[in-house]
Amino acid sequence: MYENTAALGFDNNSAESVNQHRVLSEMLDAHTTSALAGTGVGQGWRCWDIGAGGGSISRWLAARGAEVLATDIKPQHVTGDFEIRQHNVREDPIPVAEFDLIHARLVLMHLPEREAVLRALTGALKPGGTLVLGEFLCPSDDLVRQAPDERSARLVRKFNAAMRVLVTAAGCDWSWAARVPEAMREAGLERVEVSEYREDVAGGSPAMLLNFTNSHQLGDQLVAVGEITQDELTALRPLLLDPRLVARSYLLLTTVGRRPAAETLTPSA
Repeated sequence: MYENTAALGFDNNSAESVNQHRVLSEMLDAHTTSALAGTGVGQGWRCWDIGAGGGSISRWLAARGAEVLATDIKPQHVTGDFEIRQHNVREDPIPVAEFDLIHARLVLMHLPEREAVLRALTGALKPGGTLVLGEFLCPSDDLVRQAPDERSARLVRKFNAAMRVLVTAAGCDWSWAARVPEAMREAGLERVEVSEYREDVAGGSPAMLLNFTNSHQLGDQLVAVGEITQDELTALRPLLLDPRLVARSYLLLTTVGRRPAAETLTPSA
């Protein structure tokens, strides 16, 4: 679950949360696990997966022989043979120098204290440990590539505009993904690298199904921001399943930074 987003509607208690976790996993896990594999994670590593959601990344880490702690503010959907704990990185204690690898995807972008949390997570790494953060960058461009007709394209654009307004109003910083490398270096991490995921996707794909589930999970709030009507949302949903619709997916930037092996860092709250 996204930390600090229950008020937005991304709540693990909602009926759509299982679908949201599933489509995010299908959409992003190949990219995320490729970045994680590049860290060398394996047998005996102590790993912390923050905002674990449905637990797919935690299970992938455990399958490589890592010792995994999976946390979420509502961890009821996390399953696997590893430690699962309720934890909020905004409020609960963060260990010092405990982990070989810490991973969080689509978490810090939603936190007003994101820079302070990043520094605290840096301090939670063992010397030589690795921090991996995946965040969406603002989809400010026109994502529509082709559509059955102009009305369909207009509906998708209106939905994307409503999502931007709503999520921004809830405190999301859409520019954070681009600032993560600098924030990591300022926290004392080194060998900072960035990889990205983005592709053209058709109706019915996981990326489109993410929009589909968001249209249900956030429907009333999307209408309330005034960018789209309930009738338009109803017309949009079958379109998101139509392979004649092709659009760019959101851009995910995954940033990897390493704590120096010979330096002790003091975490900041």
